[in-house]
Amino acid sequence: MQTTNRWGRALLRYLGSRRWTSAWGWVFGLLASGCAEKDASRSSSSSGNDTREEIVAPAAGDRAAAKPFFEQAAGLMSRPGNEAEILQDLDRALELDPQFVEARMLRSQMRSRQGPLFDPIGALEDVRKASRLRPEEPGIVIAEATLSFQMGNSSRARELAQQYLVIGQGAGSDSMLGSAHSILGELYLREGKLDPAQQHLSAALAFLPQSAEVLLGLAKVKEERGDFEGALRHLDEARKNQPGFLSARWARLRVLRRLGRAEQAEKEQEVCELLRRLTDSTATEFARDYALQGDLWGQLAGIEPVLEFCLKEARARYLCKDYGAVVELCSRAIGNHPRSFDLWYLLAVAEMARGNAAEARVVLDQVRALVPPLPKEALQALERDLKRIESEAARAGRRG
Repeated sequence: MQTTNRWGRALLRYLGSRRWTSAWGWVFGLLASGCAEKDASRSSSSSGNDTREEIVAPAAGDRAAAKPFFEQAAGLMSRPGNEAEILQDLDRALELDPQFVEARMLRSQMRSRQGPLFDPIGALEDVRKASRLRPEEPGIVIAEATLSFQMGNSSRARELAQQYLVIGQGAGSDSMLGSAHSILGELYLREGKLDPAQQHLSAALAFLPQSAEVLLGLAKVKEERGDFEGALRHLDEARKNQPGFLSARWARLRVLRRLGRAEQAEKEQEVCELLRRLTDSTATEFARDYALQGDLWGQLAGIEPVLEFCLKEARARYLCKDYGAVVELCSRAIGNHPRSFDLWYLLAVAEMARGNAAEARVVLDQVRALVPPLPKEALQALERDLKRIESEAARAGRRG
């Protein structure tokens, strides 16, 4: 029986430490915990009771040859705008070794991201193939449950979430247990069964106290029961934790109107309309119009100067190569959020991108001096990316 290699565990610990747009960090954290890989023969024998016959366990390949492509993809995860390159590396890794579960799960996470490369069907297929190789690994079970829920397969999502609550006790993490309870709570809520919905959502909140999705679910239960003030308290907490979560903002607008708070509702509607333009559009042209996105995030930051909106504006400005604006935005925001690694990171790479290597090194020194220190993996990622940008600029200078 083959075990996860040391390099794989280290990379997955780093991946698990990042803040994903979807609930994937905890999946990589569990895969990094040293759970044994199930070999192909066990996977085949375990699939007898599985009705998903269209998905078969992939054949073994050359792990040593696949490893560099996976490492390169993982190294690119910290930088914005590299989705196509990351997917190419992961595609190549899986061509060389179709049984490379960590690469398959990372590709599934990438395919789950909203944007021009969004591919939920491909993401679910990757997770199912990983499940054939490790049919009882809790992280893979809850990943498939999450994707099935997001794609509207309620019966499969319920089955997997309930399975996770059985096999995940003691083997999974608090965030995974919270996710399983959240899925079940949302399913009961859709069916109008408010008591079990509240029971599961309350359990989910105990494991995921910052989850805007769980808070939204609890707010809906309160609203259905006519407790609009209670619903608003949950929605205010959701707004504090995740200001850009559009579903919670629409719900907050509805509750404010039902409470007759016209002035607050008017401001909330303005925020909702801006977020709708940013998050509801799936047009390729909009997804790549970073200047427009920067303008919209800037308008939102003007209404609510929270860290999330400032970061989104800075990232959009970086992607349209307005590095001076990035430096100005991040320098100003760091005063209010001195421990935001993302702000320091964008500031450093923007300085490097506009040719200020010395300033970028000053930023790196400032990050290293933070007390308490930021995670070692984050500092290493920043230093590695600064070196890469520096070498790219040197090569471009020689060509010129």
